[in-house]
Amino acid sequence: MEQTFSDLAARQLFDLIAPYGQQCSCGQRETIYREGDSPPGFYYLQSGLVSLHKLSASGKQRLLRIYSENSFFGYRSLITRERYHGSAIALKPCMVLFFPFSHIEELQQKVPDVFRYLATFLCGELKDAELRIFRTTSATMKQRVLDALAYLHQHHGHYPWTYREVGEFCGGETETVIRICNQLKKAGVLKKESRHWKVMDEQKLLELKDSQ
Repeated sequence: MEQTFSDLAARQLFDLIAPYGQQCSCGQRETIYREGDSPPGFYYLQSGLVSLHKLSASGKQRLLRIYSENSFFGYRSLITRERYHGSAIALKPCMVLFFPFSHIEELQQKVPDVFRYLATFLCGELKDAELRIFRTTSATMKQRVLDALAYLHQHHGHYPWTYREVGEFCGGETETVIRICNQLKKAGVLKKESRHWKVMDEQKLLELKDSQ
């Protein structure tokens, strides 16, 4: 995948603050931090895949964001001095660096340029969130499922996403996702693999997504 400006900024910031990090490993499905916890610091993902989940008032889980290698996460709550608004979970075995800065001012003293880097990450996440909100409020359920399938395949295609996780990501019910995916299988776009889905014709998937 082509390196983005945010990816470059993450690498540059990592080079500056790596000496302050504490390396630790996380097993698959292990919770790194929980929604409602006070932030003791923030994290950098060296390897693996991490998801950010949030529980609704009705107890339904939503997949808010996915962090891949070379990503910082957990820093927004540190900046705003708020509790974590979601739970970070290792989707597969991960190696992370934990930066034990309980106050952002402490980090700023050591790395004066830190806010410039964090602002880059925040702008990228805000853009992504705004686009997802727009699609959620203006698109049909099929459009949202197609968007989710294309995004997850292109950015995190190495992970075996379930239909439930696709639904959590696009705000749909698992049964609806399965029904739409079954239609895509009949059209030759997807192939069934156990409980998961696999894209067989990426070009056709993208054409369907853009035509909706």
